Amino acid sequence: INKPVTFLSDCVGPEVEAATADPEDGSVILLENVRFYAEEEGKGVDAEGNKVKATPEAIADFRASLAKTADIYVCDAFGTAHRGHSSMVGEGFPVRASGFLVAKELDAFGKVLNDPSRPVLAILGGAKVSDKILLIENLLDKVDKMIIGGGMAFTFQKVLKDMAIGGSLYDEAGAKIVPEIMAKAEAKGVEIVLPVDFVTSSEFGEGGEISTATLEAGIPDGMMGLDCGPETIKLNTATIQSAKTIIWNGPMGVFEMESFAAGTKTMMDEIVKVTEQGATTVIGGGDTATACKVYNTEDKVSHVSTGGGASLELLEGKVLPGIAALSEKTAEKVPASVAMFATTGETLDKLQITDVDVKGKRVFIRVDFNVPFDKQDPTKITNLARVEGALPTIQYCLDNGAKSVVLASHLGRPNGNKMPEKFSLAPVAKALEGLINKPVTFLSDCVGPEVEAATADPEDGSVILLENVRFYAEEEGKGVDAEGNKVKAT
Repeated sequence: INKPVTFLSDCVGPEVEAATADPEDGSVILLENVRFYAEEEGKGVDAEGNKVKATPEAIADFRASLAKTADIYVCDAFGTAHRGHSSMVGEGFPVRASGFLVAKELDAFGKVLNDPSRPVLAILGGAKVSDKILLIENLLDKVDKMIIGGGMAFTFQKVLKDMAIGGSLYDEAGAKIVPEIMAKAEAKGVEIVLPVDFVTSSEFGEGGEISTATLEAGIPDGMMGLDCGPETIKLNTATIQSAKTIIWNGPMGVFEMESFAAGTKTMMDEIVKVTEQGATTVIGGGDTATACKVYNTEDKVSHVSTGGGASLELLEGKVLPGIAALSEKTAEKVPASVAMFATTGETLDKLQITDVDVKGKRVFIRVDFNVPFDKQDPTKITNLARVEGALPTIQYCLDNGAKSVVLASHLGRPNGNKMPEKFSLAPVAKALEGLINKPVTFLSDCVGPEVEAATADPEDGSVILLENVRFYAEEEGKGVDAEGNKVKAT
């Protein structure tokens, strides 16, 4: 953002509240990792490794301190929108709006789920059928075709064709669900596309004996399927070419290894091609988003989601707590594509940041700065994509005269314990300063009197980053105490 970012070494408390109370106009302030507190997730682990839970009173105090850092709450952390954590629900803020990143995610998923161009194709990978049952069942109500690949395919083919699968993944619990899935697909008129040949190996890795197998011949003992074969690639390519809307969640094979990447790579190439031809293509988070990064296709498809679990739950038809907590607005202002995806069909009549007058206000933005760090250098961030994703919302607030921008995030899983040596957001503050070209004030806590004082009257235009909200069990409602015991926040 080409402006200074103030980094606060905490996310709550007196110092944070003081630093954010009356900042300079246009300030950008980054709080320390919200997951330094068990009050963020409601649970954590204490110094002795015991699981602890934050008390309801502690959670309430934590949330109250966060609320003192700003006047307006903005949720721009789609990656954790499926978590009802303290910093995700904006409790205590009179106005709670979505940022541009969250609005973009909802708009993208809304278009493909509510009013898509047909035919609609869902592509699903992953290891276990039982893990994807809600996803499959919800999408069967919305799509015309469904490609099922990855580890799940072996369970399907073993049940449906009595295929020998050798040492390939097999989901015993999921196997019981396969007949129900196929029955629903038939009733809904959905074509299920399964692999017909496979790339196999004698071990999970590049060093084993690599071969191929067909559906009819099966996979012999001592071998395991790690990718789909050439005939399946042809089948998948033809299926993709027939679609106008595509939702992809889960790779086709172990694409991280070159020998087993062809199924995923060729699928990615074909999806890029149909996108260029006018198809709408949405990539779910997690491994599929990683594949986009590996193959440099993030800007060659319609949308790549920043949320793994959040996008999955959205596709499953669940209401996301971080979205449900936003303030309501009149339905006529909501684009038809932006909607809740629950089976009830509720519309998402929620505020967006552009609906809010931020001039002269302290704006609290719950962001997702859960960035990866270098294993050799724990202070070096290896990927700033999550931070960069929040920049449009931060910049909008500053450009429109916000008194201060207070940023709250989690980082890792400190389980409700203050662990600044491992999970502090301090390095993020420095990175953010470089991106916005403005000082970022970092507070060493995220709640409490000091945080409240620091955020009460900050300088105009201040940017304040609170410390990890997951340092408190009150954030998630649970945590782990010093002895390693699980605890619940009251």
